[in-house]
Amino acid sequence: MRLVGPLAAEREEWTAELLALEALGRAGGLLGPGPHTPPLLLAALHTTDLTDRLAAHTLYFALQDLARGHGGDFPFLLSSCVDHLARDLNLKLKGLGTLVRVVLRLAGEEQARTDLQDTIEILLIHLAASDADSTLNIPNIVKVFVFGVREKIMLKEEASKTEEAEDNMKDS
Repeated sequence: MRLVGPLAAEREEWTAELLALEALGRAGGLLGPGPHTPPLLLAALHTTDLTDRLAAHTLYFALQDLARGHGGDFPFLLSSCVDHLARDLNLKLKGLGTLVRVVLRLAGEEQARTDLQDTIEILLIHLAASDADSTLNIPNIVKVFVFGVREKIMLKEEASKTEEAEDNMKDS
């Protein structure tokens, strides 16, 4: 029996790209830390369509393998490669939304803001001359940046409120 309509799930199949992604994670995990890690991480983030459930799961396990080989977990892996990721934000547009989120979350505040503001400025300059697909994609990337900065500011405010509350409790 085959479902049709909104309840039908797309048929999930392993593609050559997904197999390559899985192999990339395993190879990076076996090789351990080194200069190859940031490019492998970047390739995994750039080539994965996160709207495809199987691809998102494959990315998760590939990143897990990379992190294990690097001697830590996801945040450790990403923070150790954040400089490389930040530089590549200015070089690649494919998968930029994901990279913006990663850099905003893990980079130092001033570094991330400066690099990402440069990226957003370049995107806006190219917006007028871009094709239809890019014209739709660029504002979405800018939106990710704006929401990411807003989230970071809100988290910082929450942390300062928590610190103030703890200080007030200690003083009492």
